[in-house]
Amino acid sequence: SKLKRKKGVKTWRVANYNEENEMHDANICDRFDTDDIPQIQWYESFEQATADSVPHVVESMFPPLPEHTKEMNLNKCVRLLPQDNDTGGFFVALLRRVS
Repeated sequence: SKLKRKKGVKTWRVANYNEENEMHDANICDRFDTDDIPQIQWYESFEQATADSVPHVVESMFPPLPEHTKEMNLNKCVRLLPQDNDTGGFFVALLRRVS
């Protein structure tokens, strides 16, 4: 069977499970209505996550600034999603060494 793949993306959000079920800013989160499951809070930027004291967050988890995405050629990357191929998830990029 053929390997199913998706194009690379230039923007993405970073999720954090809020085990205390406390949501701090309704503008930056998607909220479940059930209290017995962990809440997922989505962040658009490193600044939002650090302002909310998200543990273990690092700036490299977030997309680059828009002025840098074109030079990075993220559109040439490939995403292999586990649900598409009945596998684990992968991120594939061709890297060229420049001396």
